[in-house]
Amino acid sequence: LMGAADGAFVLSKEKRTSNNATLDVAGRDQQDMKIHLVRDSKRLVWNFEKSETELWKEPPEPLLEKIAAILFSESNRWEGTASELCERLGVDIKPNVLSLRLSINASRLFRDYGIRYQNSRTHDGRKVSLWKETDEPTGNLDKENSQTIMNLFERLNKQGMTIVMVTHDTSLAKYGTRVVRVEDGRIIEKGKEILK
Repeated sequence: LMGAADGAFVLSKEKRTSNNATLDVAGRDQQDMKIHLVRDSKRLVWNFEKSETELWKEPPEPLLEKIAAILFSESNRWEGTASELCERLGVDIKPNVLSLRLSINASRLFRDYGIRYQNSRTHDGRKVSLWKETDEPTGNLDKENSQTIMNLFERLNKQGMTIVMVTHDTSLAKYGTRVVRVEDGRIIEKGKEILK
């Protein structure tokens, strides 16, 4: 087998005389799989029947779950020291360990919870910043600043720039020169389905 140097292959059958077998594949360079085989007793070969791909799932990280649940129940931003964060979360770990775990899991924190992490040095010491990303251009803004952003988009569009905006806010759709909706998996424009 090509490229299978760091892999393990285990062929197993329920009964020694059975013509059905399962080949379990695991390793560094290939995805974990379970391949079902059927033996051709006339030609004495194993034929492929089907395969099951078992995707590896990261175990839950309680620290990240706490950050998402506790810090962002009230606001979309938190700033302070690692010691203050430990106290706020009610976790019994040292601040430097917390910072290290956040640095290691920063991409997962964003991927799973939409929360960005930054650790910076200031005159007062180290500062931890956590903020929730929004998927809409005006999601975290007050009404006045939302209007400013929409006016900017409108001005850029009049100058010839194409702007594609995705929003759940129907009041913002009025700024578009073309409005396309996604409803129940269908793409609709002016009340008619345009793509199936």
